[in-house]
Amino acid sequence: MTKSDTNEAAGRHSLREWQDNAHCFWMVWRREEARLAALEDPVAFVTEANNLLHEYCPGVVVELEGPPADGALVFSANGDLEHFPQVLALIATAAESTERSVLCFRQRLGSPEQFAIRMGGVEMQAADILVRCEEWRGLPALDVAFAKPPKAEDLETSQRLALIMLDHVLGEWDAVVKVGALDFVEAVPPEAVPLHRLPEKLDEVWKALGRDAFYPEPEWQYTAYQRDEDEENEQDYLAMYRFLDYGTVAWNVCQISMLSCLLIDLGGLGPSAASLLLIVLGIWAGAYCLKITSKIRNYKLSIMATPKEVLDYLDTYDEGEKQAEMEEAYLILFKVNQLLIPGIYVVLVVLSVVLGQVQLVALLVAVVIHLYTNVAQLRKTKRYFK
Repeated sequence: MTKSDTNEAAGRHSLREWQDNAHCFWMVWRREEARLAALEDPVAFVTEANNLLHEYCPGVVVELEGPPADGALVFSANGDLEHFPQVLALIATAAESTERSVLCFRQRLGSPEQFAIRMGGVEMQAADILVRCEEWRGLPALDVAFAKPPKAEDLETSQRLALIMLDHVLGEWDAVVKVGALDFVEAVPPEAVPLHRLPEKLDEVWKALGRDAFYPEPEWQYTAYQRDEDEENEQDYLAMYRFLDYGTVAWNVCQISMLSCLLIDLGGLGPSAASLLLIVLGIWAGAYCLKITSKIRNYKLSIMATPKEVLDYLDTYDEGEKQAEMEEAYLILFKVNQLLIPGIYVVLVVLSVVLGQVQLVALLVAVVIHLYTNVAQLRKTKRYFK
């Protein structure tokens, strides 16, 4: 029998391969269970059980609830959706292989109010984590904040603890399958609830979306084809926003070209055919971009948008999109401030020397733009560093 590590190298498993891997594990388990049950140390039991499991199912872990002699086995994919079908295949073939209780995925805690966990000197309780749960793109989305902001050096550990606790409080299946997006936020969002109250809130949002807790049978087949569908949706999502950005850039370039042609035509008898064509093209492209933006972002942006409108529009972005926009905006500002405008100064100096006349108007325009890009940043300082 080919083991699943060979299948991993090939990429994806088929349903038959998942079943074969599960049968192979349970054959070995029947032979070794008596020896493992005699172990007194639960840690040694879990270590040896996982060594057996990883021979055939390397993406899955087994945990123990209770003593080694008769404790329940909990099979988990560690929150990785790709390995959910393998967990479900193990559960489907377990009945004839062991008399122990076998649990599919980490279950919801019965009393999450007292749940606490410690890692790397940082201790977190359920009440320390506040979560807002609301609909986003057809699935529940979570904004996670801390009741007391952690120290900068403890932030990464605190976020890891929050994710682990979320897995236990919601249950592994709900945390992965039902939650569409998760973002860590600095300020506590409105309508946020303590972590131990999140399960009831998630169930409420899930049912409000017209969903229930049932999936097509068998569940592991559903998980397999859901993964393919999610990957296709992700590609469609990326393509949609990529073409929206292309269209926005094309519209802006069209406007710049139109204004340039109109300025050149001022010395003539009137606007040229090229200018008129660019005006028509610019109006059409602008209307089309605004229409598409309204559909995709669900936000109606006006043609002459104000700074406040733009900030409101930015709120329609998710955290990853905001990060990409901020990084690119910072790089553009840096290049304009440190490279482009100083380069214009050099060109103006050379022109002034060659023509024997100081290019005063152009120099003043460059200075004003240069001053604005620097002084305007004080608004950020006053707003965020009071």
